[in-house]
Amino acid sequence: MTVDLSKVTVTQQQINLMKHTLGLDNAKTAYRNRYATLVSDTAEWDDLVEKELAEKGVVAGLMAYYHVSKTGKQFLKSIGIEGVGVTVWEAVRVRNDLEVNEFYDGHRFHAGMAKHKGKSTFVSSISHLDANLVHVACDNEGYFWTSSMLEEVSQ
Repeated sequence: MTVDLSKVTVTQQQINLMKHTLGLDNAKTAYRNRYATLVSDTAEWDDLVEKELAEKGVVAGLMAYYHVSKTGKQFLKSIGIEGVGVTVWEAVRVRNDLEVNEFYDGHRFHAGMAKHKGKSTFVSSISHLDANLVHVACDNEGYFWTSSMLEEVSQ
C-alpha cells in the first residue's frame, strides 16, 4: 500500500519521537533507528505503525521496540526535517546500474567497487565529515559509498 504523505497527520510529539529514534534530536544526521518503550506506553507508536510511518519490532517482557519505516523517513523529509539519510545497520543493495568512473553525489564510482553491484548488504558506518558518505559491510577495501549508489531494501 502506498501512503499519500500529503494526507498524513501526526502530532508534534510523534515527529519528536521519530526524530529521537533517528538520533536527530542531538545530531545533524541520522545515526540510529531504534526506540524502546514500556508496553504500557505505546499509543503514539501504534498510531505511527497504523499510518505506516513506523514498524513494530519485538515485544520482550515489559518493553516494545520500534523503528521509523522507509515511509516514515520520506514523511520527515517531506516536512523539511534534514539529516534523514541511511542509518547504520540499515539494509541496502548496491545499485546494478552504476557506471565505473561516473560521479554520484559528487563521488566517483571506482572500478574496484563494481564487483559489489547488486549485492545486498548493510551500512556499517557513516563518515563523521560527510553524512552522505558511508561504508557498507560487503566492501572490505574501505571505499566510501553515497546514498545514490545504494537502494534501500525491505527488512
